[in-house]
Amino acid sequence: MIIYTDDNGFENAVKQTEITLVDFFASWCGPCRMLNTELIKLDNSIKELNIVKVDIDESPATTEEFKIEVVPTMFILKNGKPVKEIKGFKTEADLKQILKEIM
Repeated sequence: MIIYTDDNGFENAVKQTEITLVDFFASWCGPCRMLNTELIKLDNSIKELNIVKVDIDESPATTEEFKIEVVPTMFILKNGKPVKEIKGFKTEADLKQILKEIM
């Protein structure tokens, strides 16, 4: 499931499943829009994965907490705790390989 959230809903959104992929993005970012297509494919292929999307321009507190300097930046959380940071555009296959090591 892909969930769009902001600072107010972030904590609840990442507690939905054991493994969560958090995508920090901006609406003006070209690679972020390309990544969204890959995340939709990933969401369709791994049902036990929760994908949470956070717009950095609308969520300054969460963006600061995770020290986001470039977008897209993704974090994989396990039980709400960050276990992996991923910067830049990745394909569905790239993300599946990274997740395979964690799941």
